[in-house]
Amino acid sequence: MRPRDSVEAPSEGKYVKFRLAVALLAPLWLANCATVVEGTDQSVLVSTDPNGAECVLKRDGTDIAAVASTPGTVVVGKSKDPIQVGCRKPGYIDTTGYLQSGFQGMTFGNILLGGIIGVAIDAGSGAMHEYPPNIKLFLPPEEFPTPEARDAYFAERMAAVRDDADAAKKAIVDKCSETEGENKGCKSQQAKVDVQRDSQLAALEAQRAAARVAPAS
Repeated sequence: MRPRDSVEAPSEGKYVKFRLAVALLAPLWLANCATVVEGTDQSVLVSTDPNGAECVLKRDGTDIAAVASTPGTVVVGKSKDPIQVGCRKPGYIDTTGYLQSGFQGMTFGNILLGGIIGVAIDAGSGAMHEYPPNIKLFLPPEEFPTPEARDAYFAERMAAVRDDADAAKKAIVDKCSETEGENKGCKSQQAKVDVQRDSQLAALEAQRAAARVAPAS
């Protein structure tokens, strides 16, 4: 006969059942981490060079936010879909940029801790995706004093695009080296950077062709 205040140790069978119950319920406890911590909305700062441009943000062809005069901050819902940012200002060429959605770090925690249920809930709410916190667009002048001034302006902008792309690809390689090395996923990300770089360069060349040169006096 055991003392009244003693506690019977669980049998091996009961212990196994307890562990199984914890394992099954853990995803439900942790599933909403990204949704609770990060939320489904975020702020984005829209700026331009020069300031004072009017910008409209669209997703899937629908207006979702606007800035009357840059710089300005808007609140957008998180989504896997890119946001188109179109800006205009009198005397300057209309310019369009894109906010590409990416995965939040918390989502990867959900995959490790919360299992598939956590990922599914965050994907449905939009909390697992996040846009960059800011975007800056350069609006070229509609007219330049000389062809040399026009070409120098666009050459500088194109060089900046190439430098940004090189820096982005290096960051991808460095991150892959810390984790899985030069795998297929990393190469795919670098390829996307190349596509974005070439798209921006093509847009700049189109703007250069559209820019006027002031008549000789």
